[in-house]
Amino acid sequence: MRSISIILILAFILAGAIMSNANTGPEKVVFEPTKGKVTFFHFSHQGRISDCQKCHHNGVEEGPCRKCHDGSKAERFMRKTHILCRNCHKTKGLSTSCTFCHKK
Repeated sequence: MRSISIILILAFILAGAIMSNANTGPEKVVFEPTKGKVTFFHFSHQGRISDCQKCHHNGVEEGPCRKCHDGSKAERFMRKTHILCRNCHKTKGLSTSCTFCHKK
């Protein structure tokens, strides 16, 4: 019984270490468009979306999204995020109302 307890404790410690290393990046990102400030809670989204490439399709090391999503090389950042975020919110049963994300 004692060895099982020790194994379980070690498993929880290892799982915690793995999860803390997987959660990288900023806790939140704030955008300030004209329709109202959007606070994107990056850390909490990481726990809900298992594949980072869902949003970071070129990898995090490529720099900020606007580097490519400027309208010349790829869809503008605003349009791309609206499509990506709305579709995800729909599939998760969350609000797609503008005021859900945009706060004046």
